[in-house]
Amino acid sequence: PSIARPDITEMTEVRICNYEEWCDFARKCTLDTWSADKYVVLTDNIDFNMKEFVPIPLFCGVFDGQGHTINRAAYTEEQNYIGIFSKTSPAAVIRNLNVIGIMKPAGKPFDIGGIVGDNAGMIAQCKYDGYVEGYDYIGGIVGYNEATGIISACSVTGKITGLHHVGGICGTNAGLVTGCSTKADINTVTKEMQTGLSDIKVEELFTSLLNMGREDGNKKSISATSNPVDIGGIVGSNTGEISSCANDSTVGYEHVGYNVGGIVGRSSGYVHDCINNGSLNGRKDIGGIIGQAEPYIRLDLTKDIIAQLSENINGLHDAVEKTISDTDNSSGVVSARLNVIKNFADMALSDTGYLANSTEDFVNGAMNSTNQIMGRIEYVLDETSKNGGPMDDLTDAGGDLKKAAGNVEELAEDLDIYNYMDDGEKTRYDDAKKAIEDATGEYEKYYDKYMNSEEAAIKNERESTRATKRQEYINKKKTDGEWSTDNYDDLTDSQKAEADAAAEAEVAKWAEGKARAEYQTNNGKDYATVLSDNAQTIADIVMAHSDEMAEDAKGDGKETAKNIKSMAGNLKDAGSQMKSIVRDVAGRGAVQFPQLSDEYRLRTNSLVSNIQGMSDNLGFLNNEMKGSTDTVCNDLEDVNDKFSTIMLLFTDAMDGVLDMDYSTVYEDESNDVCETSIDATVADCSNFGSVRGDINTGGIAGTMAEEYDFDLEGDVTGVKDSSVNSTYRTKCVLRNNRNMAEIRGKKSYVGGVCGLHEIGTILRCSDFSKVSSESGDYVGGIAGRSYATIRQSYEKGILSGQSYIGGICGNGADITDCVAMPNITEGTNFTGAVAGYVDDGARIK
Repeated sequence: PSIARPDITEMTEVRICNYEEWCDFARKCTLDTWSADKYVVLTDNIDFNMKEFVPIPLFCGVFDGQGHTINRAAYTEEQNYIGIFSKTSPAAVIRNLNVIGIMKPAGKPFDIGGIVGDNAGMIAQCKYDGYVEGYDYIGGIVGYNEATGIISACSVTGKITGLHHVGGICGTNAGLVTGCSTKADINTVTKEMQTGLSDIKVEELFTSLLNMGREDGNKKSISATSNPVDIGGIVGSNTGEISSCANDSTVGYEHVGYNVGGIVGRSSGYVHDCINNGSLNGRKDIGGIIGQAEPYIRLDLTKDIIAQLSENINGLHDAVEKTISDTDNSSGVVSARLNVIKNFADMALSDTGYLANSTEDFVNGAMNSTNQIMGRIEYVLDETSKNGGPMDDLTDAGGDLKKAAGNVEELAEDLDIYNYMDDGEKTRYDDAKKAIEDATGEYEKYYDKYMNSEEAAIKNERESTRATKRQEYINKKKTDGEWSTDNYDDLTDSQKAEADAAAEAEVAKWAEGKARAEYQTNNGKDYATVLSDNAQTIADIVMAHSDEMAEDAKGDGKETAKNIKSMAGNLKDAGSQMKSIVRDVAGRGAVQFPQLSDEYRLRTNSLVSNIQGMSDNLGFLNNEMKGSTDTVCNDLEDVNDKFSTIMLLFTDAMDGVLDMDYSTVYEDESNDVCETSIDATVADCSNFGSVRGDINTGGIAGTMAEEYDFDLEGDVTGVKDSSVNSTYRTKCVLRNNRNMAEIRGKKSYVGGVCGLHEIGTILRCSDFSKVSSESGDYVGGIAGRSYATIRQSYEKGILSGQSYIGGICGNGADITDCVAMPNITEGTNFTGAVAGYVDDGARIK
């Protein structure tokens, strides 16, 4: 994120050194704007010493901890958005702060972090040691990191526990997390082992802080409920970027939890250059780097789609508010969940508002620029006509030029020279084109040789030429009286640069001469002659058919092309007359086309994140509605209907059209962009931590898929269910990753890189481990079961399972340029060095 941060030289300094000054600081920050121009410096350690801890409500300035520590800060009241700071603005900066504390609000709170509950600013070089526990969006540094949020070089030790979206650094990231590390226990105990603060004295918890991570630490741990979702060593769920992070935490509990990853639980963003050393455990979709790799879905937004999205999100927002007002005290859980949905709707409305304005500005700007260009074209046509030039017959075409632009594709087809040539002409035309391309390539090879070769003879001659020509230029300047010396070392910097440039130009001429001579020696012809002869051949063929091309263009009603013949015959004569017109047009300056800003892309991704947040929480709400009144249930049906409408519009936005045909499935672009993609991509990551799961277990990713229902045990995902009515373009890539640790699954779909591979491309990934299933099928060195593409990947490990065991995959569809040297120690049916089995029509090469 590119956000303007405050300049501390223009800020008012505030110094804090004790508990009383902290409380005064917190009270003043209840005013939204008070801290905007404040540079706050922590001048000493502060020990809350079991006194009431007061979080900073909203911070907008710069807070410099100067390496000092806030000690024994504990928050246990029922409240959302809790951390040392509750919320930060996009301009806020918090740095160099250490915290030892307990953030465990009562009830089922969301957005809980050791440093910040909800972060939109920058947090850098901060450390947290302690407990963080809550319900949703729970992190050791931040609960929820907004699209503008940056978390850099932070570290966490202790214990982090939650139900949905839980991470060692942050629960959910829509911004940037970089250079961070964790050594904490993350969701390592089950509900049956849970002990709340009511059973443990706060003093005892602080006493145990120094013993966190040891064997006796679990006995009195604040713990998770039984079905956690999206749990990661660094981030719980991610639509932003995670880079250069390392996890040394133990993450998850055996047979419990969905989407559990050493770096991130679930991600459709960019994860790269990360390392996991911690052990992983869970129920389904468990991966050494990422639990579930979701595809990035591209949005092509139009003004109409944005307007309808905004209108319907606003309707959803109102429906949620009505439901909250109808919810009685017995439905506190439902009310809390609805507030989360309402917050995501608020942020989505902000995104659509920005996108609507920016899209309209972009369209208007593009039209203005287009009109400028059309005006200049019409000016050229008019001026050419007034001067009696060879383009008089195109005067009337100027008025119809905009209409003709809509038919450029048809016109181009008419003007395709290949449509008019006979076989002999085609051969001569292609031979001439190839001769020009070959000659140019060969000449450039020689030129590069003389300009850049380190071969001693060539280099010495080149440097001698450079030195000689430089001195000749200096001597001439002195002889002409422009310079006072002919000694290079005595020249000014600007004179040296001028002499060097002149010498370099002479070296280029020398290299050109050498290249031409070598080309002629090897080919018997001069380079310029080859170009000229073949260019003439092409020109003769084109001119021979210009009459036909012009006639066909007229036949298609292209007014701008009706006089091509006369134009082609007279362009040479028109050249001199056009010079003054071109100079006039050029003097007006370049036409500037508008560009969509980085913030436009940021807001587009933010909209996706916020709609995903609404979707996630509506799914969780289904499991929390027990005991709700009929009125609330009816309200929730209305909320669900409105969200369904939003999702239909959202699907339209995936293609940039409304009322589209929903009968076809998605188009996966992963294979086309896998070398450079940063969307929905995991790249250059390594796993050294053991991974254990029940279903869909992998060394890098547990699964690469998109889930469409809220049944965590269900398997309704992208390619496998063609009844899902959607048409959209996606990408999902694992690139240059390696697994070095044991991967063990209890049931099916176990892979050294990916357990279940339904969407996207696996490129240049490798496994050097033991991969096994205790009682299931589909075990592979790269993927357990693959429906998509695996390219240039390498496997050398030990594999075992029941059936469908393969060095690259247990069952595959598209395997290209891979190497496998597996040791298959156990397998009943369908085992193979590359694949245990391939479906009909599979591509293996």
